[in-house]
Amino acid sequence: MNSANRERVKELLSRSARLPAVEREAFIRQACGSDHQTADEAIDLLGTLDDSRFMSAPTGVGLGAARPRALPPGEIPGTRIDRYRLLQLIGEGGFGSVYMAEQCEPVQRRVALKIIKAGMDTKQVIARFELERQALAMMDHPNIARVLDAGATKTGRPYFVMELVRGEPVTGYCDQRRLAVSERLELFRDVCHAVQHAHQKGIIHRDLKPTNVLVTVADGRPVPKVIDFGIAKATGARLTDKTLFTEMHQLIGTPEYMSPEQAEVAGIDVDTRSDVYSLGVLLYELLAGSTPLQRERLRSTPLAEIQRLIREEEPLKPSLRFAAIAASSAGTNRSCSRALEIAQQRQSEPANLTRTIRGDLDWIVLKCLEKERSRRYGTANALAEDIGRFLADEPVLAIPPRRSYRLRKFARRHRAGLIGATAVGLSLMLGTIGVAIGFVRAREAERLALTRSEESSRSAAKAAAVNSFLQEMLASVDPAKAQGSEVTIRQALDEAAATVDAGKLRGQPSVEADLRSTIGTTYFAIGHYLEAEHQLRAALALHQGSSNEDAADRVAEDMGNLAGVVGAEGNYAEQESLMRQSLEILRRLHPGDDVNVAGAEQGLAASLRVQGKLNEAERHYRAALEMRRRLYGAENIEIAQSLNSLALLMQNKGNLAEAEALFRDALAMRRRLLGPMHPIVADALNNLANLVHLRGDLTEPESLLREALDIRRTVLGPDHPAVAQNINNIASLMIDQKKFASAEGLYREALGIWQPILPADHLDLAAAKDGLGCALLNQGSLAEAESVLRESLTIRESRQPSTDIQRLTTASMLGEACAREGKFKEAESILMQTYSRIETNRNSIARRETIGRLVGLYEQWDRPAEAAKWRTELERASQDGG
Repeated sequence: MNSANRERVKELLSRSARLPAVEREAFIRQACGSDHQTADEAIDLLGTLDDSRFMSAPTGVGLGAARPRALPPGEIPGTRIDRYRLLQLIGEGGFGSVYMAEQCEPVQRRVALKIIKAGMDTKQVIARFELERQALAMMDHPNIARVLDAGATKTGRPYFVMELVRGEPVTGYCDQRRLAVSERLELFRDVCHAVQHAHQKGIIHRDLKPTNVLVTVADGRPVPKVIDFGIAKATGARLTDKTLFTEMHQLIGTPEYMSPEQAEVAGIDVDTRSDVYSLGVLLYELLAGSTPLQRERLRSTPLAEIQRLIREEEPLKPSLRFAAIAASSAGTNRSCSRALEIAQQRQSEPANLTRTIRGDLDWIVLKCLEKERSRRYGTANALAEDIGRFLADEPVLAIPPRRSYRLRKFARRHRAGLIGATAVGLSLMLGTIGVAIGFVRAREAERLALTRSEESSRSAAKAAAVNSFLQEMLASVDPAKAQGSEVTIRQALDEAAATVDAGKLRGQPSVEADLRSTIGTTYFAIGHYLEAEHQLRAALALHQGSSNEDAADRVAEDMGNLAGVVGAEGNYAEQESLMRQSLEILRRLHPGDDVNVAGAEQGLAASLRVQGKLNEAERHYRAALEMRRRLYGAENIEIAQSLNSLALLMQNKGNLAEAEALFRDALAMRRRLLGPMHPIVADALNNLANLVHLRGDLTEPESLLREALDIRRTVLGPDHPAVAQNINNIASLMIDQKKFASAEGLYREALGIWQPILPADHLDLAAAKDGLGCALLNQGSLAEAESVLRESLTIRESRQPSTDIQRLTTASMLGEACAREGKFKEAESILMQTYSRIETNRNSIARRETIGRLVGLYEQWDRPAEAAKWRTELERASQDGG
């Protein structure tokens, strides 16, 4: 193939990559017209295209890999490459071919030699190949195939040499030798440890599947070996100077084992938890004999639908998947024998196998397969440790997700599209219906295969009730009946709330409670606090009156959710009371280390901090942090939250150096775990910016705050209260930069978002009005400044004690506004009263500002003696720092 023809073939392959597989050959034939030679060459390479797109063909170094059809020209048995003689081709993938070879010197041994395919030596492919070579060279673990050598052929094509693993794919090995579930779990733990080693070296595998986990035998015992880091990704240090990138829409991995973030069209970066997801799929298959997304289903599915299924479809529990196989076998000998075969391969019977998997193993697998990666195991070691707990008959950390969480999961996964959306917002409710239907189907499969347990019947009945309710509710907000007007998520929520409040679910308190909890937390997520509070209080009352087994857990959850709402509304005393009650219940239900207990410790500490109870808050913050470290290890999103909260406390206590270090650690961890465009990353950016601003830096905070604002507007929508908080922070920075006109516009924008949402006496409104008043004062708009500051002071007088420094600062600014308007008597009264209350705080900046305003007042009032007296007092205050 000449160079021009090669470029033409590459172009055809690139364009056909965007089409469904069944359409590619016809496209190439049509594009080539009468040039049959080019068409034939391109079509011959279509199989390679599919491999490079999904990386599904085995590139393994093991003898258990599938055999290719033919050897590439020029690389036949007997060919010599440096000191290696090729013996046979044992595997190939999208980019490389793997040969069994014999090393001739300095020692003789059989090895695996991997070399880039002829015609695939583009810069991108070579960079990917070099990445694999360097990734393997960094690792030294008994369960990872070792790299022995590397070089290049005479034509410049890179190769490297690995140990030859004489093994079989792990699933095949386990099935052929009929390994029991416990034996499979022991092997799987070794695989987890190998993956953890790679992660510690900064390498993510990104294509973990049975053909890349081969089992060999050493000293009479099976040893799994992880192979083929051909699509590995560096998590930290740069492994190669060559440019390495993924083309738009190119999937990296194998669909059945691919994590949702790998299937994301938007290109969200993967991290080590992507491998945890793939390990979960592998464990699922080892237990149930099937992957969550079955291969037969994917073969006939278009690429876009495959991506959607990976991102959105919730997997059945492994026990239910096997139960469904058994249930579908009723009356069919073939299916019946399949279910029996799977069970016998695990030294069990169908009913016994289901009982073995059901419970702890189900929850371990589903924790790996969480769509939200922050809910997965933080590390492969954490997964291995939970497997160890199961094998030792100890309690596992994986627990079933609460029902209200399952109902809310769809809403959280699509929050960006839901908030401020139009008719698309109805997908929240449609998604919830899908979850409900899934519950019914899953439970029905379990019922057919196992027993008609009371718990299954209750859950199915509840799901059916939820489904029925939501179908009725959606009919009432059908866009077709709305006569063309947009139906927003707020309207859908309002309709649902009105339907529940009207008593449609009276007599079904458990269903009603779960729905109110879902509606309430979703209202809270989109910033509608009063509606959220109403629904959550009703849910709490219903759960408190319930006799269900999980009622106490649900009461604690409702209290925590309600505490978040009343805290956002500024009712910190009730927030503290609710969090204390929630923590007490959870400690009783879950003695020892528990994720929910740690969360309640964190929530109580936050309420104490905002009330100024700093020492008690610190005790609870540190208790939460240490518990989370014991639960999760070194790095987890919950640990990042604890670091961030502790930093806020240190800032309140005046320890700015420690606070800044903690903020930066929390921000870095959140970016690694969540990617750049996440609201929690925006929170961390805001907190760090405020701290840096506090210590006098006016440059770095602006870039941090504007980055945070861009994230929040993109993800949360333009009218979310968190967006208003971000805008308020930037406006405060503008005041310090003397950009008063810019500050005025920003404060007005923040108030425009907050005022329709927050109670009229919320302290955030007071803070924004203070800032707006300051900006107006500095631009000479005295009458409006006075009016705005009076509104702020009215709020603060209703919410804060007379000695509160923020209240006194507002009063001092109001005194200045009155003085500059010529209202000297009123200004004197306000400023003298403020000074008398602030005098005891010798180090207060507000005290110096108030004294300075008294000087200005008496100068304007033409009373030089009083002005001189207060000027002397100001000099003294400046000298002693107060």
